[in-house]
Amino acid sequence: MAEALAEVEAGQISYLTRDGQPVAALVSIDDQAHDAMAAALDARKHEDIPPETVRAIWDAIMTSDNA
Repeated sequence: MAEALAEVEAGQISYLTRDGQPVAALVSIDDQAHDAMAAALDARKHEDIPPETVRAIWDAIMTSDNA
């Protein structure tokens, strides 16, 4: 868990897994990125979004926040 929190504090998304399958994603709540990520995921709430797509959404949000 400490490693997952360190990733989040570094601005990354961290996945919690069970039996190798992602079951939850941790994201920072320190800034507007959290709200943007929540909105992006809410817009796709009826989809089964693969982890690589979630990471791509997060990366796009983080890139636009730092621009």
